[in-house]
Amino acid sequence: MSIEILGVRVDPLTHNEVFGVIDNFLESNVPHYIVTVNPEFIIAAQKDIEFRGILNRADLALADGIGLVWAASLLAEPFSLAATKSARTRWWWCVRKAMLKALLLFTFPRWVHGVIPERVSGSDLVPELVKRSQVYHLRVALVGGGNGVAARAANVLVSRFPKAQIVLTDQGLECTVDSESRLRYDTDAQRQLLLRIADARPDIVFVGFGQRKQEKWIAESFRHLPHVKLFMGVGGTFDMLAGSTARAPKFFQTHSIEWVWRWMLQPWRVGRIFTATMRFMIRVGKEKYGTH
Repeated sequence: MSIEILGVRVDPLTHNEVFGVIDNFLESNVPHYIVTVNPEFIIAAQKDIEFRGILNRADLALADGIGLVWAASLLAEPFSLAATKSARTRWWWCVRKAMLKALLLFTFPRWVHGVIPERVSGSDLVPELVKRSQVYHLRVALVGGGNGVAARAANVLVSRFPKAQIVLTDQGLECTVDSESRLRYDTDAQRQLLLRIADARPDIVFVGFGQRKQEKWIAESFRHLPHVKLFMGVGGTFDMLAGSTARAPKFFQTHSIEWVWRWMLQPWRVGRIFTATMRFMIRVGKEKYGTH
């Protein structure tokens, strides 16, 4: 059963349950698409109504971000009797609970997993799906990244999974989201890209155009490629696989502070990191405060 965080649907599944659902997708003859929801997605979806609809209509919406685990736990926590007596006590209850759960996520993360049983990372899911494609003899395409990143990522994947059939690596097309949240691209480049994908006849297409752009492109394009069984937006996963961006060490992953590692490597991303942490936490706190 799905849950909602600030109006965005999330499917609270374990890794094993995710692959059970994906196996059903791959056995069907109907295109499906997966979104990997993180705090940035949810903040963007507050203003971009089209994007919110795309996320909520996805065949599978995964919790890719420990912030979602924290938010789901806080929003599901019942108010104490004392907290319902006044607005002030309710507010301080929210602040204390939010801080406690954030601390527990850093020290004892398993204590907070409840509503969402675990985070399902898109960067982990890509190699796992490529590995699985060997068993089912599925054809895989990597689209996006630019500057040969998809090809380098494919080389890494094939070295790890020699029987994988990666039938297309393509840098994709230049696209932007305008001030009215509409996806913009050259229509001829889009037509050519769709033809290249159709000619390769992949079963799985990973799309790395960056957040919002890749989801909007998939929502517009997947019906034109009915032979594709599964689409998934993968953000910067190609860069991680290709070695252009280093994945956070295990310590940062285990203690749910991968955002600190990203800030250390790319300090110019402080604005995005702030959006994904503080703004998201504040919005969730206000949402909880407003419930009775």
